Amino acid sequence: MDGKIVLVSHKEFMELFMFMPRSPIPEGLSASLDLQSIPVERESEMYPPLMEKLNTPGLAPGYRFVATPNRADPNDTSSLRVDGGMYPETEYPEDGRHTSWSRTELLIECKTGDVTGDPFDDTRESGEPNSDERRKVLGQVMAYACRVFKKQHRKHQFTLMVLGSSARIIYWDRSGVVATKKFNYKKEPEKLVGFIWIFARLPARERGIDPTVIRVEERSEDWKLMQDRSEKERLLEGTLVAVQEHARKAFKTSLAHSDLWKVRVDERSPSDAESETVITSRYFLVGKPTFVSDGLSGRGTRGYVAIDLSDREGPFVFLKDVWRVDHPGIRREGEILGFLNERGVQSIPTRLYHGDVDPLCLQTTLAQNVWKAKHPKDADKCPLKTHTHYRMVVREVGLPMDEFKDGKELIYLVTRCIGAHWGAYQQGILHRDISSGNVLISIKESIDRNGNLKQRRDGLLTDWELAKDINATTEVPRQPNRTGTWKFLSANILWDCTKKVTVEDELESFFHLVLYYSLRYLPNNCPDVTIFMHDYFDGFSYALGQYTAGNPKLHAVEAGALRDNGVDLQFFTAPPTKDAPDPPLHPINNYFRAQLIALKTYYTICRADHGISRRSGEQLGTR
Repeated sequence: MDGKIVLVSHKEFMELFMFMPRSPIPEGLSASLDLQSIPVERESEMYPPLMEKLNTPGLAPGYRFVATPNRADPNDTSSLRVDGGMYPETEYPEDGRHTSWSRTELLIECKTGDVTGDPFDDTRESGEPNSDERRKVLGQVMAYACRVFKKQHRKHQFTLMVLGSSARIIYWDRSGVVATKKFNYKKEPEKLVGFIWIFARLPARERGIDPTVIRVEERSEDWKLMQDRSEKERLLEGTLVAVQEHARKAFKTSLAHSDLWKVRVDERSPSDAESETVITSRYFLVGKPTFVSDGLSGRGTRGYVAIDLSDREGPFVFLKDVWRVDHPGIRREGEILGFLNERGVQSIPTRLYHGDVDPLCLQTTLAQNVWKAKHPKDADKCPLKTHTHYRMVVREVGLPMDEFKDGKELIYLVTRCIGAHWGAYQQGILHRDISSGNVLISIKESIDRNGNLKQRRDGLLTDWELAKDINATTEVPRQPNRTGTWKFLSANILWDCTKKVTVEDELESFFHLVLYYSLRYLPNNCPDVTIFMHDYFDGFSYALGQYTAGNPKLHAVEAGALRDNGVDLQFFTAPPTKDAPDPPLHPINNYFRAQLIALKTYYTICRADHGISRRSGEQLGTR
């Protein structure tokens, strides 16, 4: 959240995010709750009376406040648990004691210290905490917000932070965080009570709920269809041949221990009348995502194996839900894929449908607007990106690259992705985000003359949302900070964050990608694979006020060698055994040798042409 925090007054916060209900707050309600009596010496003594007072009849009709500090969500893989929350009356935790990330409407976290437990700092313009203890608290409440975003379909969400006798109200979205300055709820109870009163009466959309997604109720027709499709093989018409079994199995896995959802995808297209547009809505059934990106701010990408309700017994498809960066010059991913599909580029997804979510009432982040309003002279330097909610459906349901069979197939699959990259480049498009999550295995199926199923595994280069027209003339960066995934960025890009991404950078990223999978899955002589991978892919140097590539990656490209603790890395055809001769070398060593020679030559020329050398005063670490 560096640079992505905005602090505002309570009045400003309420004007930004709360809308006064028709029924006024009853006079005397704040005083009647007697918030002054809430103890502040021990956290465990704060929850019961706070929840009891917030459950005062009439304050938040239809909701119940529940203390949940001791038990984690049984349907969540994390062990996180928040102190309390506001839940719909019909959906609060059955035992009234465990956290439920998929049902909570408002997170409530309590700390006894109004300074040491405060995740923000009113005395600093950035609002960022200035001690390790307070940064830890910020990380804690951010982690809670992340769980809600992962378990629910939301535009934004709110947290009530109680800090001894003080409190803050926090708004989170995919751009950043807006929080109230600290206020004393015992001296000014109307600020806390007024927030709860209004929040409980807001429409679902204003509370952050995405109205284009509906929970599939158990035993409903949609629920039955999902169960049936997850168990029954899909037979190719006129045959007894089962197809898309990998997709069916992935879909079945997605239904386990998960809420089920009906998701709407909207497409806008011009009608015959110039002043009108036609919106076509399609619906898809999904379980839990097969992929969820980490972090709170950012694109928040989620991917689902889905049933298209317009073809209930048809092929499974893949639905991508993302908060796309909505800055001038950035095209939507579906537009890029549609263009490349028309041009016949191979080994990329086939776009079926795409569009911004809820086009008549776009879901766009707000935190960046608040930052700009607070910094009008620096609005063009805003570190918060504008994100708009977007969905796309493609034909291919891929497998993760880590399911490659052997080193030979790994090289083949990545080579096919390089071919897709080259095909797009010939059409004027540069991908700009080569990473492990963006290269998949595509299963291509056909029936031979004898009626037998034939499968061919191919590489699939996905996630084109950061792609750029190579002929673009703009000199202004389309986004603040680097583009791409740190682990796989070229050393040059990491060394100079202002450098434009080039084909050479992308080809280097493919090298790092092959190394990543080889180290993880092929036998090798690395003394400590975990530490080496951490230093190579996540390590950094700090020089002249910016983070740059770590020494292992820099050494690889500049010296043309992969070395760990004085050992030259090698890959084998079988795991090496202690006190036994090394097994035969794997042919993939030839690939690394040739690539390292090319990289060393390239970096030698770059340094000579531009007079670049290692910067002094580096600090080393890991991200």
